[in-house]
Amino acid sequence: MFDKDDNPITDIGSARVALYSETTNALGFILTGFDTVNGRFEYQISSKAGNDYGPIAVKAHAVSDSSINDDSDIVFAPVKFNINDGKEKELIAGKPTNITMSVLACSEDDQTITGNYNKKLTEFNLNNSSFIPNQWVDNSKHLSLEADFTNGITLANLKFDEAGQYVGQLTDTIRCDDFGKDVKDCPTGQTQAITGELKFKARPWTFALCRADMAPLPNGDISNPSSAGFVAAGDNFAINALPIRWQSGGALSGSIATNDAYCNSSLITKNFAEGGAGNIQISLTHSLNLPSGGETGALAGTTTTSYTSALNGYYPFNDLKWSEVGQIKLNVVSDQYLGMAIQSGEKDLGRFYPKYFRTVGTPEWNYPGAPSLDEQSFIYMNQPFEGVSFQVEALNAMGNAVQNYASFEASVTAGFDLFEPAFLDRFNSLPLTKSWHLDASRSIGTFSVNNASPSSVCEDELCWEKAPTTTGYEDGPFNKSGGITTDISITESSISNPDPVEYQSVSTLVPDPRRLSVQPDIRFGRVVLNSVGGVVNNEGIAIPLRVEFWNGSRFITNTDDSQADIKGSNLVSNNQILWTDENDVNKNTEVNLSLGGVVNEGASRSIIAKQVHLVRQQTQVWLEMDDSINQLPWFQYHWDTTSSDESNPSTVVTFGIFRGNDKIIFRGESGLIGL
Repeated sequence: MFDKDDNPITDIGSARVALYSETTNALGFILTGFDTVNGRFEYQISSKAGNDYGPIAVKAHAVSDSSINDDSDIVFAPVKFNINDGKEKELIAGKPTNITMSVLACSEDDQTITGNYNKKLTEFNLNNSSFIPNQWVDNSKHLSLEADFTNGITLANLKFDEAGQYVGQLTDTIRCDDFGKDVKDCPTGQTQAITGELKFKARPWTFALCRADMAPLPNGDISNPSSAGFVAAGDNFAINALPIRWQSGGALSGSIATNDAYCNSSLITKNFAEGGAGNIQISLTHSLNLPSGGETGALAGTTTTSYTSALNGYYPFNDLKWSEVGQIKLNVVSDQYLGMAIQSGEKDLGRFYPKYFRTVGTPEWNYPGAPSLDEQSFIYMNQPFEGVSFQVEALNAMGNAVQNYASFEASVTAGFDLFEPAFLDRFNSLPLTKSWHLDASRSIGTFSVNNASPSSVCEDELCWEKAPTTTGYEDGPFNKSGGITTDISITESSISNPDPVEYQSVSTLVPDPRRLSVQPDIRFGRVVLNSVGGVVNNEGIAIPLRVEFWNGSRFITNTDDSQADIKGSNLVSNNQILWTDENDVNKNTEVNLSLGGVVNEGASRSIIAKQVHLVRQQTQVWLEMDDSINQLPWFQYHWDTTSSDESNPSTVVTFGIFRGNDKIIFRGESGLIGL
């Protein structure tokens, strides 16, 4: 109250002032007294219509004289922000999260919302109070907030791209200017701060498993040869475990499989490794993925580390090795971080393949044998084998057996050929069939070729060729007592294998792992015919025949051969008549070889030479070794030294006088045949 000179009236007597809002029921007042010092009536607001903030126009006049009056605006401001009901919000780094916020008016229940608060607040309205583990100034760029209030409430969007624990104040400032220029008596420049505490803690989403160079790890399987191999069983390998922020579409529970795109150092939540969250261990474990039901094997190396021992925010595991082959599932787990469980990370890792291969067991060489006869115990040069079978074992880098290789699809397993490193141009191999199987916890591959009826063409079969035909070209025997030893071995050089193939180094303790433990008995053979003579008769003359082999210094009869089936066969046009009875009308008659059969201990007299007409005559006849009757080219020899080719053996047959009671008049010993 003021007098006419604008001085405060300190003694009002019985005078009273009415205070009210021009808007009906907008505000209610109760007079609480008169301040005699300042000369003013004091009122308490007894009621307010609604919970909106902003100015409300009020008037006052003397009860005794309404012409004594004044008007003004009472400006109401919100009291504070309620953020998540005061609770700490748990976040996943990088994952946008909704958080409830409201603007509260003054009320006893602390829940009355300021209904007309419509503003948009962002991270720039936040002021940090504390942050673990680092300085907030280094982390503020990782925080985003969108709080779009409508009628005093919002479901705000909060995202933090790092790990850590945050406490801060959300602040909005109410100014008189917010309500326009028509607000009366609002002190210009005076503000009212609305605050609320935001508390959250954020964890890494999961761990990504990547190569040491941050490239994606392969997940080669055991059925597709085009899928990538990784490393050999037992060889060292390295992986990095990256604590990363959430990626779009990622699951929020359970283990997370590493996507190739996760192998990116920019995704790492580096705060995780800075400490401040107690003692946390990170552990690497494995389980067998492929083959199903196979041997799990042992994962060796350092598989546990402290969360503070990171390198640039990630965890290198540099000395790992797995003892088996196949595909494993690697899993990285961590203790809780700030009371929150980090989702484990996993990766299907493969293909692990054998480090070494070695021949094992007793190879079987299938030597040829005539029908119904026992198999030969040797092979002649240029004579094809009927087959061979041998076994190969798969090993890890420690030289130990692996089990799972037997469960690989055939197209993903190693294949081998045979070769002889010192006789590359003489030993011919054929493509081998393969079959891997499990034998007493060992992966064993059986390789074989079987052909019961090979052709007689050495270069097209499993066969050991003679040396090029020339004087002194006979050699051997190979792998016979006193002879030369061969080194027929496995090779992968001509095979397109999906994974590398290696062999252990040869030493006094490790024999050649590629060499077959049984080498075939290989002999240089030929057939020799003796020259004979006899009486002229219808039965003909038996031709003595020997099968010989080179013993290293000379040819000797092969007494081990009771299998060679040699028939009498000659090309008549090649016969050479050495002399004939010129007085006989049947002179120059033809001579044919017939009969024959299986030799006995390298010899026979079953081939018969017969004349078409009976006449005294001496004829040289060549036994055909490679025709439709005899397909035995390996028994040919360099008989004609003027030629560069091998040829058939020959005999000189002398037919005596035409008198049935005459004895043999020509024995036909060497040197007595008139040549």
